[in-house]
Amino acid sequence: MKVYVSDLLNILFKSVDKAEEFYAYYSFVVGFSWKRGRSERKTLNGDEILRKRCWLCSKERMYMGNKKVFGKKKRNGIQRGQKYSGTDCKAHLNIKYDKGSGKYIVLSFELAHNYGFAEVHETHVLRSNKYVDRQDIEEVKALLLANVSISGAFDFMVREMSGSAFVGFNQKDLYNALQREKRRTAVLGDAETTINWLRMKGAEEEHFFSRFCRDEEGRLARLFWSDHVSLVDYRNFGDVLVLDSTYKTNVYGMPLLVFVGANNHRASVVFGCALSADKREESFCWVILTFLQSMEGVDMPKSVVTDATND
Repeated sequence: MKVYVSDLLNILFKSVDKAEEFYAYYSFVVGFSWKRGRSERKTLNGDEILRKRCWLCSKERMYMGNKKVFGKKKRNGIQRGQKYSGTDCKAHLNIKYDKGSGKYIVLSFELAHNYGFAEVHETHVLRSNKYVDRQDIEEVKALLLANVSISGAFDFMVREMSGSAFVGFNQKDLYNALQREKRRTAVLGDAETTINWLRMKGAEEEHFFSRFCRDEEGRLARLFWSDHVSLVDYRNFGDVLVLDSTYKTNVYGMPLLVFVGANNHRASVVFGCALSADKREESFCWVILTFLQSMEGVDMPKSVVTDATND
């Protein structure tokens, strides 16, 4: 397939996803693997949009140890097990948001690669071309329920598609996808278990307080809880409130927000705790308002101290 830079000068992409679909199909036909590069975001009319997005050849850089190296270097210093496949390839596609049309225009499109392309029978094993979708996972899960092994399920899909080149992934990719699905299911299960436990605790203790909210996909986004001891401590020692959000010790990497004070013996007392999926302003506002609601009308603190992190 012959594609020239001039072919894309007047093309407008409706969205970033459409541009990515184009580059993915182009790379598949030509025979190379791609990856996402740098992006820039901006706020327009109150909405955050991608201002720029770049897609690069997967061999764009060379690596030596933990340092990115742009020239050809010796293999000395490469960490054990680290692949040495970068060639400093400059091929890329770069788009930019156009205010006038509300679509994306092509800023630059580099076609030249400094290495040989994959053959037709090899393109299906390129990393960017391997993808296990939801339908594949559900099909394998159904076969597993019928006491078919994962390798047997993969062999069935190969026969069904008339060859491994048409499946879209290999057996290792399937194993990895099933493990990710298992972890995702476990996270959802843990969230429901926690919510049910908090509800049970609230039914047992009069002043136990908990609130939670979900995101658009039904996943747990924010969770707050405090007990009777926290309420009593806040009534007595709530003049100074410390809000610390530096902890990420849980296995899900969710920021743990702890409302802390100090009693007359200079010992720390906990007024409440919250988990949040992110550190956005909206999330902090929800947590703080929920905390004030849990304190049942007690006066607001005179001083509030927060951590100095910028993330």
